[in-house]
Amino acid sequence: MQAIILAGGLGTRLRPLTLKRPKVLLPICNKPLLQRQIGYLAGLADEVILAAGWMHDQIAAWVSKFHLPMEATVVKEAKPLGTGGALTNLRDRVSDDLLVMNGDILTDAALSDLYRTHRKSGGLATVATVKVPDAGRFGTVSVRDGRIVRFLEKTGGRREGIVNAGLYVLDSKALELLPPGKSSLERDLFPQLAESSQLFNFNIDCYWTDVGTFISYLLANLRYAEIEPRGRLGQGSVIKGEVDRLSCIGARCRIAEGSRAQRSVLLDGARVGRGAVVEDSVIGELSSVPDNERIVSAVLMDGRPNSIHGEN
Repeated sequence: MQAIILAGGLGTRLRPLTLKRPKVLLPICNKPLLQRQIGYLAGLADEVILAAGWMHDQIAAWVSKFHLPMEATVVKEAKPLGTGGALTNLRDRVSDDLLVMNGDILTDAALSDLYRTHRKSGGLATVATVKVPDAGRFGTVSVRDGRIVRFLEKTGGRREGIVNAGLYVLDSKALELLPPGKSSLERDLFPQLAESSQLFNFNIDCYWTDVGTFISYLLANLRYAEIEPRGRLGQGSVIKGEVDRLSCIGARCRIAEGSRAQRSVLLDGARVGRGAVVEDSVIGELSSVPDNERIVSAVLMDGRPNSIHGEN
């Protein structure tokens, strides 16, 4: 089965971390997000196509360097095509059922159950959905008798609801309904399929997250640090201060005496000075926290801390 990862996004909500690398190559407990996604998809797929745009060359270089559990191909988008256009751009490369995943999600959902639900439905598409406490930043879906009957736009605010989880099985025939050029699965395809009763639901009732914001990115790292404690510390790092069991420390980091890092992520080459405190924060690659500085609930890159409180 073919899988497609939609990796063409600019990662604007994670800037400045994504100014120099694509979002899919940001580390989650010292493994690139893309590596975790490919490992997950290998449970069902035997080939993955990466629909890439922003910094596609970095993605291609990473794919060529690592031994992956299945065949992987990077296809460049000459210009942003949206979630729908990314698939029509691949129309000549795909056949039969497709497993499609957004390039910013992590989940433990059983792919075999998702595919079984799709095959049993006989529809053109099955969308994985999940209930979240802050559905306003995603947009919501309405489900009736196993079918998705309506998509609602983002409304903002914090309220519980069922949202599109960014994981789908599509019959390749569904791609014929998309217009040429730039398009959106959520606006141009799924409403059509819902109206014709061809769009089915698969409910996720286990771990799922969208790592597209600083808070969700930080929480994903903390989660994997807890379940993969051996991966928390990168090679070549020197730690003389205090680091709790949930923090993720990249390669070649330096944490000085008398300093403390709690519930935080330090990317490769980051430094924490003497007496400094880092809590609930992300310290960017090669960034330094000065002696006795306190960084709390912030992302620090190039010497400029930005608060992550209240982000959407």
